[in-house]
Amino acid sequence: MNYSKKRFFVITVVYWILLLYIVIALVWWCIALLNQNDTILKLSLANVNVQNRVQNLQVIKNHYHHKIAQYVGEGIFFLLVLLVGATFVYQAIKKYFLLSDQQGNFMMAITHELHTPLTIAKLNIETLQKRGQLNQGQQQDMLEQSRLELDRLQTLCQSILVATTIENTKKITAPDVVALSDICFKQFSLFTIRFPKHTIEQQIEPNIILPGNNLYMELLITNLMSNAIKYAGEGSPIVLRLHTKGSFIILEVSDQGPGIPPLERNKIFDKFYRIGQEQTRKHSGTGIGLYIVKKIVQFHRGHISVGNNFPKGSVFQVTIPLRKI
Repeated sequence: MNYSKKRFFVITVVYWILLLYIVIALVWWCIALLNQNDTILKLSLANVNVQNRVQNLQVIKNHYHHKIAQYVGEGIFFLLVLLVGATFVYQAIKKYFLLSDQQGNFMMAITHELHTPLTIAKLNIETLQKRGQLNQGQQQDMLEQSRLELDRLQTLCQSILVATTIENTKKITAPDVVALSDICFKQFSLFTIRFPKHTIEQQIEPNIILPGNNLYMELLITNLMSNAIKYAGEGSPIVLRLHTKGSFIILEVSDQGPGIPPLERNKIFDKFYRIGQEQTRKHSGTGIGLYIVKKIVQFHRGHISVGNNFPKGSVFQVTIPLRKI
């Protein structure tokens, strides 16, 4: 159990102990008022006016029952308010600690994700400087590897910047003309070069355009493709599809990886959320890729879903309405 979880456990225990004490005090207060009401009834009956006994008895009993209803009603009301408030406070505390853990994991992941491409690029440059005997082909290979790693670093930096700004942007004020087909062809070529051990296929309908943001759409496809590459085994097919259907643009990225459990399919689009335990997770990542994808899709008034692929794996489907440019 890490430090954050220990803190949450201690705070939870103290919180529920205090809540139990408050509930007991509230119940005791209600019982005390009811006992006081019984005492007042007995004293009233002992001192009832003999001349109008029947009428006075009725008044006393009515007052007695009214007080019982008042005390019980107030007790139940305050108890419900207390429990509802306590539940909201507990959920807020739980969410705070969960978000704190996720942010901590994000910082560790982002440090690793930034360190790797920088280390590779630096190592390649140092090798080129120290070993002048490398032939032209070897030099080009190392330069190309460095360029691809720096492209990956640039994409990661862009994703972080987009994650910090897109939440505050309600609509596209000056939309670009997004040549979505061209972006898909470009990303397909880049991923084919960068990941030669993977089988990447495309079924891209040409000349599909829409109003939107070019950078956001590039990030959307890059993150979906990167997610598929990360979980699909080498050699298993990854397919990028783009076509129109009626008044909608359909973008799909499918893989034959382990798939996503049904209970996780809504959670994977949450900020910083990653499937599995941090200590046993096999794949690196920051937990913001699919969150950005969802925000970009919503930004373009679309919808994203994930389903099962055949015979195994996942299919991420983005549906965006066709609009006039």
